[in-house]
Amino acid sequence: MKKISIVTTAYNEEESVEELVSRVHELALSEPSYQFEFIAVENGSKDKTFVKLTELKEKFSFLRIVKLSRNFQAQGGMLAGISQATGDAIVTMDADLQHPPEVISSLIRKWEEGFKIVNTEKKNKSSTLLRLMADKFFYELMYKYSGLRFGEADFRLIDREVANVLDQLDESEKFLRGLISWTGFESSTVKYRVELRKHGVTKFSSRHLFEFAFLGLTSFSVAPLRSLLKLGFIIFVPSFIYLLFFLTIGSMNYFGVADFDLPPGLATLVVTVIFFGSIQILSIGVLGEYIGRIYKEVKGRPNFVIEEEV
Repeated sequence: MKKISIVTTAYNEEESVEELVSRVHELALSEPSYQFEFIAVENGSKDKTFVKLTELKEKFSFLRIVKLSRNFQAQGGMLAGISQATGDAIVTMDADLQHPPEVISSLIRKWEEGFKIVNTEKKNKSSTLLRLMADKFFYELMYKYSGLRFGEADFRLIDREVANVLDQLDESEKFLRGLISWTGFESSTVKYRVELRKHGVTKFSSRHLFEFAFLGLTSFSVAPLRSLLKLGFIIFVPSFIYLLFFLTIGSMNYFGVADFDLPPGLATLVVTVIFFGSIQILSIGVLGEYIGRIYKEVKGRPNFVIEEEV
């Protein structure tokens, strides 16, 4: 009998985990041809999420708990769960009940058709117009510069072969959405209706979204560096023409060929210095991001640290 591993990462979700585990158990009962294990990664919560999970463990034998030593963000939690999964297929999902466990049956059906990667796509977009536009811009940008179509959520199914490839990669900061697409296995998509959050608030702030997007961009593209090169060339051309203009006028004045009144130039000088200074700071910042990633890769620290398994 084949096994399905379901992985979720829980951070301050004490109010949600009981319903989540119960609904996953009902799903397992509805799929008698498969064996299930449910791996809940306790990701350094400040509330009683771990206590609640240990209580549920006594009732649900298929539940496994992986407690991390601290919060390693959603990516670290997912990677920890995937590393512990023993199933022939692995489903990753959030613990906030916005990813309906019942949809997993549809993911399994696609997997049975031979797809190694089954992504999900939201039918109902509950985000603001600005957020939707930002998401579309990001994914189109990533496709343009990396040639990869990423899944739009961490709610997905991957085959054991895909998980084995991920395990072989030595990157310190793994951008899962990109790496799973990068493996190149045949993929499909299942649409679902995202549920409203019943408890608590989202743990993914605007700052986290920006950091997540920049991680994806710098992990799979050198586009920011090339953009700076293009920007430098664009600035260089008019600047060089501007320089030749003043050198010509200055030379004509010096040799007495003509007598032009040169402008005082203070405003021009100030604007030029500020403009080029800003460009240099921006360039150093982008270079710093890439150098920082190299620094982290050289250190080779793990994506997560497991404190306890239950």
